[in-house]
Amino acid sequence: MKQSECASDKPSYDSPAWDTDSDGMPDGWEVGNLLDPLDPADAHGDLDTDGLTNLQEHRHGTDQLKEDTDDDGLEDGDEVNVHGTNPLRPDTDGDGFTDLQEITLKANWPCLDPLAWDSDGDMLPDGWELQYGLSPCECAATNSLAWDADNDGLGLLDEYRYCTDPFNPDTDGDGVWDGDEVPHSPGSCPCDADDEGDPANCVTLKLTVGDPSGSNSERWNFEVSEEATGRTVVRHCDDGFGTPGSAEYALVKGKAYTLSLKWGASDPAYTGTPKPDYDWQALINDSDEAGAREGLYGTGAFIVEDSYGLLTEETHGNEFDITIGETGRIIVPKIVTETVATSPPDRARKTIGVGEEVTLRVLPEGVDVFLWDRTQGGGDLSYYSGSTTTYTAPGAEDDVTITATVEGADCSVSFSVIEPTGVLLENKELGPTPYTVQPTWMSMEYQATIYLQPDSVNFYRVLFYESAAEVIKTGYFTQGTHNFSDHPANGPHHMTAIVIPTKGTLAPKLDIIGGYINLTGSTASGDAYWNILWSYEVPDGTPERHLETIRQNHHVETVNGTLRWTLTKDQSGYWFSPNMTAPEAVSQ
Repeated sequence: MKQSECASDKPSYDSPAWDTDSDGMPDGWEVGNLLDPLDPADAHGDLDTDGLTNLQEHRHGTDQLKEDTDDDGLEDGDEVNVHGTNPLRPDTDGDGFTDLQEITLKANWPCLDPLAWDSDGDMLPDGWELQYGLSPCECAATNSLAWDADNDGLGLLDEYRYCTDPFNPDTDGDGVWDGDEVPHSPGSCPCDADDEGDPANCVTLKLTVGDPSGSNSERWNFEVSEEATGRTVVRHCDDGFGTPGSAEYALVKGKAYTLSLKWGASDPAYTGTPKPDYDWQALINDSDEAGAREGLYGTGAFIVEDSYGLLTEETHGNEFDITIGETGRIIVPKIVTETVATSPPDRARKTIGVGEEVTLRVLPEGVDVFLWDRTQGGGDLSYYSGSTTTYTAPGAEDDVTITATVEGADCSVSFSVIEPTGVLLENKELGPTPYTVQPTWMSMEYQATIYLQPDSVNFYRVLFYESAAEVIKTGYFTQGTHNFSDHPANGPHHMTAIVIPTKGTLAPKLDIIGGYINLTGSTASGDAYWNILWSYEVPDGTPERHLETIRQNHHVETVNGTLRWTLTKDQSGYWFSPNMTAPEAVSQ
């Protein structure tokens, strides 16, 4: 026989089979707890003086060197010998109050029992009732004022299940009353303001828990808690013992949750043994499957991780609660977006300009994205896997959907890509050679700021052009000599990443607009103008697109016997007369 095979047959040092002094305590445990593995008498000692012998400490799993193993304020010996509570659980019955609290409060509430989760039998745990000033010794009647004291549409059982405050109609302060948030195909989470009271920010699912075994004796809680904070957001339970009950709940997208089962109580009318027998059934959306799942009513995908197998029908039927300490996870993925440009200030907006870039990532943190995919519309993604990617919008109007696949579950986000709707030219100041008046001619020049509209998005990757345009003359400008040349094509011109509210995306360079006219002595009015086609493109291969036709105009008229010359381009402009000291801006 191989040496390794011989070694595998030996009992471990902590094994009950290795008890040299036959005192009921394994040698390894004795050594680890400062006892002598060769002295059988130490089984009757009490090293920490808590009222349990060393042998009892071993059998109960308590700390041999600590008089109060679970730190609930009761010594281990008193828990075992006096109160019958569990020295390893500070709240033996799981009702929300510690064993010591229940024993202390018994003077005021004689019904309280640290071994009874619900002393008055109204299916509400004693600790929860005391927390909200309700009586743990008197059943709350469904027709009483206390049943829905805040008039939010939720009775006490639902207030407990949905983790809401029975005296506050809007527990999470999101502006939507608790009763309106509770899933109504679908709904939102009444105890979590992160959903903004909007079902679109949640996934709705159905939880089922109970005891479908032959005994039908047990009552369970199916609890769901935020992984990041530990805060419980769901305490699903049926309103009776035995037969599993179901209800719908909403979990907020972008969060990870811990799921657990908590035994509540055994039916007082059950006379079988063992009691309790800890049988249960737990399901999500009528299924015990782990992996990617779909929420009800098309609310989105979620992921179930259940390595221990809490989602099952378990009928082991003995006195051990095998769910203690075991958990699973529910992951509700969500794509969050942030524009690369910092203006406009709403960087989470889903309407973006042509060419705009948006960073996408999936919450909760730590989930792995198997695939990023553009499932509708154009544009480009910087990466097709990994925790983040950057989306670049196409050069033309489009409706776009980006999908992330996370552990087999798909979540999506949609964008509306818009084009520039127009150009705004706004007076800045007079130009470098602002004006001149001579006996036979006069000139002026001004500068205009250029914006691409609208101001709700950013067009920092847009290039714009001005076309060539032929000069057109009427009236005054058809008389005498007026040397106006055709407008030359120019561009490309770049944009900044600055968006000015009510105006649009700012161009870095000013448009300099100027000219001169001859003073012919004519009193006729007239115009000399160019109809200039503005166009734009984004450097992604999209063809140049028409934006707007802008008129640049010299207008002359006689007002009160004096020539008035007005030079405009779009909404910008100045006017000037020979007898003025300087040009003045036209009203915009």
